[in-house]
Amino acid sequence: MTLTRQITKKNTSEVFRRASIKRRLTGASAGYETDWFDITNKIKSWGRIRTETEVHRFNSFRLNGLTLRVRNDDGQFNTKDDGSSLWNAFLTPYKTKVFIETGYIDDDGVEVPGGAVRWGKFLWGGDLWGRSPVNSANFLGVLTDEIILNAKNEVLLPVKPMLSIFEDVPATRLSGITGSQTASEIIIKIRDLVDANSVSIFGDLISTGAWDIQSTTTIYPDLDTTESVDMPIWDLMTRLAESEAKAVWIDPDGTFHFRDRTSNQSSTAWKFSGVATHNPEYGHTIKSIDEYKESTSKIFTRLRVKIDEADTEASYRIKEDSWDVGDSSTSFIYGQRTYDFENTWLNTSTADTLLTKINNETSQAKKEIKLSSKFIPALRLFDRVEMDYVSKDIATTGSLWGNFLWDDSLWGAGGGGDVFEIRGNYTVIGFEHNLDRMESGFYLREIL
Repeated sequence: MTLTRQITKKNTSEVFRRASIKRRLTGASAGYETDWFDITNKIKSWGRIRTETEVHRFNSFRLNGLTLRVRNDDGQFNTKDDGSSLWNAFLTPYKTKVFIETGYIDDDGVEVPGGAVRWGKFLWGGDLWGRSPVNSANFLGVLTDEIILNAKNEVLLPVKPMLSIFEDVPATRLSGITGSQTASEIIIKIRDLVDANSVSIFGDLISTGAWDIQSTTTIYPDLDTTESVDMPIWDLMTRLAESEAKAVWIDPDGTFHFRDRTSNQSSTAWKFSGVATHNPEYGHTIKSIDEYKESTSKIFTRLRVKIDEADTEASYRIKEDSWDVGDSSTSFIYGQRTYDFENTWLNTSTADTLLTKINNETSQAKKEIKLSSKFIPALRLFDRVEMDYVSKDIATTGSLWGNFLWDDSLWGAGGGGDVFEIRGNYTVIGFEHNLDRMESGFYLREIL
């Protein structure tokens, strides 16, 4: 089977893009239509898919989507009450699933990643025979905002990521919140949430088997009534993730994760190289290094959490680095930086445990990279990647006469050399795929 890295080594490659939707059915049973409805030939511009966590701020989660610009010459994207509308026989566009598939096509006409075989320039069979949607998935989201029409017969389809479905449902719908559950048990309750007719709330959007929930042991006694979780389910999830020093994300194939950030770091998923380094396995995939920095804004040597509503000394738990002037401590080198937050679900013991976990993440200076690369759709959040990049000072490597170096000894050379090197292991904390230009960008954080 052809691997993505075998194709990205080439100077040019053929790519594919597809967009499909699934509309909600009318009637008491609800649910979605069985097959995906292809809207690829309607797309005028594809936009950018962006996914990130903690790129700009520690312990932050962003729900980024994309906006598709589509043709509406035949009125298919008109409002539901129009007979030409794609939603005329269905429910409104709200929570319509949107599925974006992208990737490469190898020399045998096989999609990579994925498994669809093409004959000439067309997919073999009208039902996309041999297609492997999960493997070639690049984005799975839903429509939740207004569809915007204009006089140019264009329509903007704002697509949100699948995680956004948790923003609209209040956590007060959860039953059996008794103060005896762990975080993972509460996440399971969210997964199993049903309505008054025992119909799953999220089952048609994320299947039961697609929930990856890491087991936790801390019990949250303050979450003992429905009123104690009077917030959107998304807020409940992110606060539980904060309490356990975990992350919440969904892969492009629709798999939900509630687990440690280090889960995907046991093996290297990709090796990034620049033109000045040699990598026969992956080739040169870095187009440019847009940012390379020591991320001092995410160093915290003093952690303070408020665990009680009362503003007293006993309401706070603090963990801080001891230091003296002139020593080698992080506090002296980078300054004593405080990470302040509130979580009244914690007690003194669980708060101290959490502060220790956060300290392990934030007490050392880690380098971060923002790079532009060839199109690499296979990488996921928190994947482990390897960097091998050397920036050359090409401005002083020698004098040029016309298009040729003057003499073999590079007469007039100014010394030249490496400006900086980036080597080592990093984790993916964000990525952006430009589906119009078919190129990628990644945010990486150093693994120490």
